[in-house]
Amino acid sequence: MSKLANGNHKNLGTDENNMITYYKQALDKEQLNKLGGKPLKPYLNSIENIKNKNDYLNAIRKWNIEGKGIQAMPFNFDVTADTLNSKKKSC
Repeated sequence: MSKLANGNHKNLGTDENNMITYYKQALDKEQLNKLGGKPLKPYLNSIENIKNKNDYLNAIRKWNIEGKGIQAMPFNFDVTADTLNSKKKSC
């Protein structure tokens, strides 16, 4: 990944460029330590204010409109049937 992150990005798509950005940010320990949990505070406050299903749906809708929803993440949270045993679930 470090080879890709330090290389030429002209021919890469949006998803690839986002992954490189996330990778570089994760490596910047100095900035991470400086920021601490501050960038998460607005999300944690939003989550704390969710009291019912309607609040939850409104929060998800707002984050998606702002491009900050779970779909904007470079990974996915999902539960599916285990391919070897359909009675089991896997993440």
